[in-house]
Amino acid sequence: MKYLTLLLALELAVTSCTSGNNNDLESRVGDAFVGRAFYSNLEQAGYAEPTTFSISADELTKGEPLTLSVNENYIYTYYYVTVNGQWQKQTFSQATFGNSNWIKSSASVSLDTSLLTEGSNYAVAYSCTKTGSNWNCHNNKWQIHQFEILPKSEESKLVPLPPIDPQCGSDQECTMNYTCVEYKCVAPEDKPGLEWCDGIDNDGDTYIDEDQLGDKTFCDRTALQPPTNYIFKKDQSYYVEAFEKFWNEPDVSGTSYGERVKNNAKETKVCELIGGNSVLVDRPYNLQRPMKALLTMYRATKDKYWLHEVMEIADSMIDSSIPFQWVECVNTVTNEVVPISKCVDKEPNTEYRDAENKENWKNTNNYAVNTGVQAWDDWLNAFAGKNGYEVWAEWVASLPTLKVVDGKEIKLLQWDNLECKTNAYNHPTEFYRSQEGEVQGLRGISELARVMSSIDGLTEEESQKAQKYYDYASQVIAFYPMFGGFPKNAEATLDRAADKRSLYIMNAYDLYQAHGDERFRYWASTTSETLLNQATGPLIDLNDFVGIYWSVKSSPGEVDPYGIMDTSHANRLAELTRYWHEEESSAAAKSMLPKAVNTFLFKIWQSDPQTKIGTKLPYPTLFNNYPDGSNPCSDPAFPAPPPLAAVYSPYALGNVVLGWHELSRYDRRVLFIMEDLTISLIEGTYVNDFSQAQECAVYQYSIKGTANQGLSLLAVAEMAFATRPQP
Repeated sequence: MKYLTLLLALELAVTSCTSGNNNDLESRVGDAFVGRAFYSNLEQAGYAEPTTFSISADELTKGEPLTLSVNENYIYTYYYVTVNGQWQKQTFSQATFGNSNWIKSSASVSLDTSLLTEGSNYAVAYSCTKTGSNWNCHNNKWQIHQFEILPKSEESKLVPLPPIDPQCGSDQECTMNYTCVEYKCVAPEDKPGLEWCDGIDNDGDTYIDEDQLGDKTFCDRTALQPPTNYIFKKDQSYYVEAFEKFWNEPDVSGTSYGERVKNNAKETKVCELIGGNSVLVDRPYNLQRPMKALLTMYRATKDKYWLHEVMEIADSMIDSSIPFQWVECVNTVTNEVVPISKCVDKEPNTEYRDAENKENWKNTNNYAVNTGVQAWDDWLNAFAGKNGYEVWAEWVASLPTLKVVDGKEIKLLQWDNLECKTNAYNHPTEFYRSQEGEVQGLRGISELARVMSSIDGLTEEESQKAQKYYDYASQVIAFYPMFGGFPKNAEATLDRAADKRSLYIMNAYDLYQAHGDERFRYWASTTSETLLNQATGPLIDLNDFVGIYWSVKSSPGEVDPYGIMDTSHANRLAELTRYWHEEESSAAAKSMLPKAVNTFLFKIWQSDPQTKIGTKLPYPTLFNNYPDGSNPCSDPAFPAPPPLAAVYSPYALGNVVLGWHELSRYDRRVLFIMEDLTISLIEGTYVNDFSQAQECAVYQYSIKGTANQGLSLLAVAEMAFATRPQP
């Protein structure tokens, strides 16, 4: 059960005890004995012995500071001292957690005694311990200390405790559902797991949806709730240690995850022929995850070890790339075009030949028309008065040399996908650059270029490599709009998939931030408009929420053949809303972040604590398959042949740690969820087998989930970033 709901109820009971006339906090106390902090008559008066509440001295001179300390699970932020015979409300200096009035673990304060009267004085504090599901608040009593202000004359008399009027004489005198116990109104016992954002008072305590962070604002959809002063369960060292273990600890084969990633980076083919069949390998696509995690760790710790790890991966990815096929590889005996990799590998009887008008690009190349905005053309291309292939050729010539093969300068590089151009995974469009693998795999290199551009004091070697990363990423991102004719945007050559376009946009923003080239910001902005267009775009403004579909439509009214994008793939769009929030973007773009937060909290996240997977209660780490809140046991809306038409169990597509998790930087509620998810991944308690979530006849479930090392690394790195020391 969400203990924070109980804390709120306790807070109400405590507040009711201290509201109104503070002169009457408790009944009077009779005679006491000098030099003792607690007396039997104080217990008889209704106070608790201070077992977790201590003071630094029983006797002290007026004006000498007195330290009050409480060490217990939860401490009420307000304490009281007697000033001139009346209770005066004071506040501990430690931060409360959530939006509650409770402090975790310990609280202390140095009390100024200069305003206290000589003789006997009192201080009270309220605190609780939770053991399992049981609470002990010292029998619902305030702990009390008595102390003496010296010098004390022989005639001085014990200052009595101020009295309190009874709160109630019967249940009818209390707030609805509260009970009168020993003249106090006590909140009803909380019912485990019955409060979530459904607009109903499920536990009968007169409050609606007050769970999770202990207040009634959790379900508020009108505004973000920044994570300022969030109280973390673990400090940064916990997450750094976990990340190091995930990255460096060998598996049963003796190979660490980090070593496997580096090995994969050395051969970044997208497709391979295996047994005569075209098989997706997609190494660049998958390498973005560990690269992103490593860069987040560098941002969190400023430890260059993590930066150098991602640099090593980027170096291998660039080294293993091959020339783009505006240069062909030809068999010199048969004069036939063969895969470019044969020339790269220097196979016998092969050589490079120019192929400036590759057939697959003719339509794209020749349809170019002048926009009539000559000033824009001049600024964008620096090739005034030219269009079509002339612009393309001169742009290619202007690029830095990225590789030299047999003495030939190579200006454009790509990752090999030549052997499976028509693989179903690539959504064939007759393009022979695999866009998804390319633009996602490139994310790690583009972000690396951005991060390194902001680091002061790079070594000469690091600076040269930073330029190499920028040059490689910029030639890929600029390729799409530069080949597309006028206007020079990426619309002509990017396909209609929303996830690919979002990846392209984030690459472009990273490159703009790295070197300030306005073209990249323009390309990011124009491509963003295609996603935000309410007539044809895949992001639909649903007031408090955002609808996320797969495709950019060719015309208004067209039905997206792929339907709603699943939660896992929609990570790219969620991360993009963060980019839009941080970059110079349109008002429509910036409005998407709070909508994405609401979609995560109230559509994707399963907030009912009683939801079971078999016999387990995985709250709060379950996430629905689709951003509209649906959670089917199959995926019939995706009309593709096997293996794409996999059947997924509920929650199996609910991966949220490739983009959704970054919304925690702007909202404490998302942070609350991601903190628990990350700890469960680290400690091995995360439920990853959803096959018992719902009975679906004849279907064989895919139990995808979140618990693999690449995704776990992203979650851990983000929490290391969240818990970093703040200035």
